[in-house]
Amino acid sequence: MTVLYNADYRCSVSERARDFYGVTTVVERIQDGHPEANDRAMFSGQIPHGVQFTSPERRRMLTTYYGPATGVGRTLMWIRQLPNARVGLIGLGAGTLANYAEPGQHYRFYEINPAVERLARRHFWSLADCRGEVEVVLGDARLSLERESPNRFSALVLDAFSGDAIPTHLLTAEAFAIYRKHLTRDGVIAVHISNGYLNLQPVVQGVAQAYDFGMVRISTRGDDSKTTYHADWMLLSQDARFLLAQAGAGQPETASARSILWTDDFSDLFSILK
Repeated sequence: MTVLYNADYRCSVSERARDFYGVTTVVERIQDGHPEANDRAMFSGQIPHGVQFTSPERRRMLTTYYGPATGVGRTLMWIRQLPNARVGLIGLGAGTLANYAEPGQHYRFYEINPAVERLARRHFWSLADCRGEVEVVLGDARLSLERESPNRFSALVLDAFSGDAIPTHLLTAEAFAIYRKHLTRDGVIAVHISNGYLNLQPVVQGVAQAYDFGMVRISTRGDDSKTTYHADWMLLSQDARFLLAQAGAGQPETASARSILWTDDFSDLFSILK
């Protein structure tokens, strides 16, 4: 995993925000003699939440956990074929996923930390460069979605987990009932489960089985030349065509695998410690 300061770069802090949600830092990273590798990175503590190359030729590249081969990348590439599709995304970071949007599509980010939106707009280009329509809804994503009328999302991306800080209320049966309300019939929920401390797969399987979603887990290796990291995503859908298309890249999950159903009344991090 990339750390805040790397010996291969000359690093300088562009801006740091401290608030109730912790410390969010934007770092400018320069490799002498290799201007094509210069980038900007957003960190929550030591956890990367987006990296963007600064050269105009490379700044639309999909980096970190969001490359085209990842679970979320494959999901949003699938959604690209749907004109006027709506996509919900829980967790903004640097806004990298906005680069997947096509003209006529609508990307709606939910972000709890106002500092993250401010830094994403001030230091990164993904939101401004988005080819579709993009908006950011500030506040707790679950509460926002609970208040909204059905959005008819073709995909809903859950990417609000940072290290060992897991907002458990986003992974309960009651939360997924809200998500399902906002999906189209063939919609996809993409859940980012990369985590060095916790195995989130049993929890995601629990809610998937409770709501009769098919599941595929897609794990991809990182590539330093593209600034992509090892990434684990679980894709949930009732669309057999989508699941079949992903089967070659991932591992279908079955009901025989260990599963845990969290509810608003019960969640247990100790049971999923690695």
